[in-house]
Amino acid sequence: MNRITRRIISVLLSLALIFTGINLQADNAKADDADSIKISTAEQLALIGKDENYPLDGNYTLENNIDNVTFTIGQTENTYPDSFTGTFDGNGHSVTLNINAEKTYQGLFGTINGATVKNVVVKGSITSTRGYVAGITPKAVNSKIENCGADLTIKLTGITATNIGGITGYAENSTVSNCYSKGSISGKIKYCGGIIGQIQKSTNVSNCYNTAEISTTLASAQRVGGIVGYANTTSTLSSDIKNCYNSGVITGNGQVGSIYGFLTKTTNSSNIYYVENTHEKSYGFGNEVDVSGITMISTDELKTLTEKLGEAYVDDETNGYPVLSWEVNTNTDKEDTETLNKLVKVLPSGVIRPKFNEVKNIVTYVSDLINAKDEYRDKGIKVSIKSVSNRFDTDKTFVEPDGTLHYYYKNMFENPGSNMNFENVDVVFNLTLNNVTVEYIPSCVQLRWDLDKVKDDLNTVASNYESEQILGENENLDAVVSNLQLPTYPTVKYNEKNTICKWIKTTYTSSNTDVISVAKNADWDNNYNNMYYKASVYRQNEDTDVTITATFTFERFNDSTEASGVTETFTKKIKVKVLAYDEVKEESKKLDEKLNAYKDNMSDFTTGGALDFENVKGDVQLATPRKLGLDGKYYSFDVKSSDTSVMEVYGYRTYTYRPLPGEEAKEVTLNVTVSSKENPNIKATREIKLKVVPLTDKEINDAITFMNNAKNNFFEFIKNNNANRDNITGDLKTFYGIYENEDGSVYSSTYVNKPNNNGIIVKIHNPEEPVPDNQRYWISSDKNIVDDETLRVTAPEYDTVVTVGALISHEVYENYAKRYADNEVYGSKFAQLADQTVTVDLKVKGEKGEVPPTTEAPTTIAPTTVESATTENPITEEVTTIQPETGTATQTATTGNNNIQTTIDNSKKTTTDSGISKKKLTVKGLKAKKAKKKISIKWKKNTYSSGYVIKYRALSKSKKYKKIILKSNKKNKLTLKRKYKYRIKIRAYKIINNVKVYGKWKTITTK
Repeated sequence: MNRITRRIISVLLSLALIFTGINLQADNAKADDADSIKISTAEQLALIGKDENYPLDGNYTLENNIDNVTFTIGQTENTYPDSFTGTFDGNGHSVTLNINAEKTYQGLFGTINGATVKNVVVKGSITSTRGYVAGITPKAVNSKIENCGADLTIKLTGITATNIGGITGYAENSTVSNCYSKGSISGKIKYCGGIIGQIQKSTNVSNCYNTAEISTTLASAQRVGGIVGYANTTSTLSSDIKNCYNSGVITGNGQVGSIYGFLTKTTNSSNIYYVENTHEKSYGFGNEVDVSGITMISTDELKTLTEKLGEAYVDDETNGYPVLSWEVNTNTDKEDTETLNKLVKVLPSGVIRPKFNEVKNIVTYVSDLINAKDEYRDKGIKVSIKSVSNRFDTDKTFVEPDGTLHYYYKNMFENPGSNMNFENVDVVFNLTLNNVTVEYIPSCVQLRWDLDKVKDDLNTVASNYESEQILGENENLDAVVSNLQLPTYPTVKYNEKNTICKWIKTTYTSSNTDVISVAKNADWDNNYNNMYYKASVYRQNEDTDVTITATFTFERFNDSTEASGVTETFTKKIKVKVLAYDEVKEESKKLDEKLNAYKDNMSDFTTGGALDFENVKGDVQLATPRKLGLDGKYYSFDVKSSDTSVMEVYGYRTYTYRPLPGEEAKEVTLNVTVSSKENPNIKATREIKLKVVPLTDKEINDAITFMNNAKNNFFEFIKNNNANRDNITGDLKTFYGIYENEDGSVYSSTYVNKPNNNGIIVKIHNPEEPVPDNQRYWISSDKNIVDDETLRVTAPEYDTVVTVGALISHEVYENYAKRYADNEVYGSKFAQLADQTVTVDLKVKGEKGEVPPTTEAPTTIAPTTVESATTENPITEEVTTIQPETGTATQTATTGNNNIQTTIDNSKKTTTDSGISKKKLTVKGLKAKKAKKKISIKWKKNTYSSGYVIKYRALSKSKKYKKIILKSNKKNKLTLKRKYKYRIKIRAYKIINNVKVYGKWKTITTK
């Protein structure tokens, strides 16, 4: 029947209804069960699930339209409603909702499970502050929704809401067919679809369309689509979406599309259309997906789409667009056609999974399904196969023309890498009643394993299992002395070839767990070829026989829901003899052999090169457990020095103190002990002698010359791209240390690029104040111009002199300076190599150049010396205070014993702040909230401030704070990993006349 003919019949039928007063829709929609419960009022509707005469598993028929329904069927005081599990036949009537709720699961039904809802249109509006909202039901599991419509205004007004749909918000193992959605959906939504918000497992959608406008206010909307928002299926539980279209505008960012928001490659799309300008993409996100079945069309093409969409659609008489046939009452076929079409709807529309050894013929299987229904039994309906096509293995026959089934089987010995577990066969059935034939097309017929053949393969594995594959480092199973390795995937010989059977899982048990204990979990080997259970061997005082039992299980697809998996297992017993063992003696001997390599794995700590044990001049790198082939988790190392005044041991290194010039070389002995953590009696020791040679006057004098060169060339190390110190126009450069070339020249280096020799390094110059990440290495007399952490330069208004410097020490001799501070000869020399303050005055070019005669010169505080200062003349940090009454800023810096104070008259500058109350900079509402993997720190925004300073530290990890500066008062939160317990401090600051004024610290400690 073509489209024109259908439209003529539709008009004639409508006229007939007017003149005869016959409600054909109501007649056709009568409930199948004569004992169904009739619903005529909203009050009766509210009794479902609340009254014993209106059970949730009942069979209901709607007698007329119902208006102003303000509740959801099955809703309880709890968050999760009671599921409807019966049948609800709307009988062609409508229910108008008027729901305004502050809890989840809002719609006609809260949830349905194993239910059927059909022949009903939901109208009106739903407003909710939560997720899971839909016209028919927010959640459908193992259910059918057919011949239903939603003409709703859905508004989500609260937090981000998930699983929103015109028909259902979430569908699992369900079918939605012959349904439409109109109206609008808006709010902070994700997982939202015009028909379904989210599908899981084998959920199929057919003959559905959406005209509703969907919009989200989320900054990054996720998984919103005109038909399905989130198509979340797997290779074994695929879904079919077919004969659908969308003409509703979809608005949002992120994973948004006219048909799908998020699409998986196991969601099959066929004969699907969307109108241009509803959204620029058919799907928002998908990986390796097939969208060849989705077509974009124009509005005019939509009017010609009815025939392509199939017999479920007819032309709308008003605008010519495709609508569902039940909407306009065009079912004018003869009685046999009506019967068969109705039958198709009640037959499984999804994946048919016949059970091995129970279903031999698929035609007989479908016939039995039909005859199991009273309405169709004995009507003489015949089932035949029209066409068959395999989706994967096209060379084999799985379904014969007469319906005979051949179940899936793959020889895994010959195809060990195959991941397939079944064959999907597309079968088109013909259902014939008298002279009328209609097609019945389930999603597919899925044929699982031929279990008889699988059991034969399991027996083959058990019979051919190679027992020697569990040996590990043992030579044979009759003389086991070390741990065994039990493979998860067994190796067997098949057709004279060894094969790892990764389609079989092997588990093991021991007849004597005191001698051989099998681990519960298996781990991959280094090459990821196989997984092994560790079988720990505990040798006894005498030889012991143990039986290892290997159990083999088929690890391919087992469908527990249909009990079609392979439940049989096969076993093999392996005899093992564990030889007697003196643990302490033999294990100690092994450790002693390991220690033979200890001395060879010691090295010069500074250069990493070989160590001269008779001529030690620096720190020593000790051998680590890994170097000796030991795991530090199971063995402990203890190294003691015979003379800690010469050599101290810290972990796996030493701090070496050479004798002073003129003194004798000193010998020191390192006593090394390694022992088992499980049994401390298992241990071995070594004595390693070293001779530490004295320092020379030349070495010390050369180091002093090196230090002086570093101080004299300080500007060269930090100048970066600036040509000279009187014309600073760009950022300066930080460095980790200063090092010396063989020719005596000096150069700076970062930590990453530092050479393997001792140099002069920059140190923290203000240790009494906690500083994050040890960043406060640099001295700056004006931090607003030259940052004291990064040496980044911010151009001032006028040219300004800023003093920049650092505290530096020689990596080696700073320790000698502490140890020999009172030595009359060398104390003063070593002092020159530790904690040396070096500074330089730099003129930073201002945006307006030199200070004009009428303007007071910008002032910054400099130390008493230009090039450098000594430890007797330290430089402290600049202190700035605001005088609220006079509007002046006072800057003070200390240089030695002299205080220099400069006053700037801020009253001459244009500003609305002649003073500031630090109370206005108080941070309020500071709190911490734990999530699954993070801790969220929040506080109330201080709109008066310019930004915030945050310091935090992990209490169990570090005593040093990390620092974050927020240069805007709009951001008021911080996210940290939940791994640690933190102490967090925060204060607000405001910048006035280029000066930062800080509020008080607020502190919080996380739980």
